Amino acid sequence: MAITRVYSTWVIGGAAIFAILLSCVGKLAAAIQIIPLPVMGGVSLLLYGVIGASGIRVLIESKVDYNKAQNLILYLSDFDHRRERRESAYRRGRIEKGWRWRP
Repeated sequence: MAITRVYSTWVIGGAAIFAILLSCVGKLAAAIQIIPLPVMGGVSLLLYGVIGASGIRVLIESKVDYNKAQNLILYLSDFDHRRERRESAYRRGRIEKGWRWRP
């Protein structure tokens, strides 16, 4: 939505149904699985970056007052949740520090 600026619920619902139907096509699923993991990681980083930037833009445009404890706690709890997920992924070995070639 943030990239295309299309906010119609019909378009979003149609895209969701289209994605569900495409997930049932085996050849498409196989084509997606051959995409290298670093490429999928980059796409995921871009996707979640856009989502995060959209959230920050909404907070800025609505002029959220962080002097109120309720607003500050809400922001900090979300920040802590993201930090905790990242540390959890490091502990489980899902994210490696650094990069190495895997043929």
